[in-house]
Amino acid sequence: MPTIFQHKEQSATETPMLLFDCALSNGTIERWSTHRVVVAGATYQPRVLQHNLFQMQTSSDLGVDTIPKVSITLANADSHFSEI
Repeated sequence: MPTIFQHKEQSATETPMLLFDCALSNGTIERWSTHRVVVAGATYQPRVLQHNLFQMQTSSDLGVDTIPKVSITLANADSHFSEI
């Protein structure tokens, strides 16, 4: 496994991706992600601009780590989410 220093020197480093499926009230399923990607035949649209899912904090003395609040910012330049 490469060290942090080897990763840092690469011309292109790996980027974490967030993928999620959203089931709308009319039964439609939309798939959104930080990047356009196809997984198992399903296309995820690059709608996620910002998220906090990699920010962890210790919530107890037992060493349990949690995400205190999940928030995402979705791209809406085409007004897609204005009607949802």
